[in-house]
Amino acid sequence: DVIIGSYAALNLDTSSTSVIIGHLSAEKSVISYGNVYIGFRVGHSNNGQDNVFIGNNAGLSGYTSIDNSIFIGNYAGHKETSSNTLIIDSIERLNETDGRNKALLYGKFDSSLSNQFLRINGKFYVSGLTNGTSTSMVYYDSSTNEFLYGAITGGDNYWQKSGSTVYN
Repeated sequence: DVIIGSYAALNLDTSSTSVIIGHLSAEKSVISYGNVYIGFRVGHSNNGQDNVFIGNNAGLSGYTSIDNSIFIGNYAGHKETSSNTLIIDSIERLNETDGRNKALLYGKFDSSLSNQFLRINGKFYVSGLTNGTSTSMVYYDSSTNEFLYGAITGGDNYWQKSGSTVYN
């Protein structure tokens, strides 16, 4: 184990292969296996294993045992209570549901591909692609519920392809 920071892992009783860096990180945790916590109050009272929490107050939720999760950003997953979760965020959210619905990225890991997902809570753009003769873009066509790739036309506020408007 590597533990750096005042009051870091203060109550830790059982630990192995964890890296805990930051004031009050894992302070109330009793068990820690294979975790990487970096930042102020990260994983404050989590007793889970195999997590990566980076950012002040990431994984700060109450006395829980969250396993196999990745929280990146200040306050990322600070209200989360579920394992196998990916959250990228930097804003303090009101509760667990608010955190899942408003984090920039929210997802779930699972051994079955059909149960895994990644949700983007915001606009999604891929631009700057070229096909040699014109600028192209990946865009979402709501009429077909598909992501498509093609030449684009439009002005400063939107791109348009085959009648489907994609706002930027």
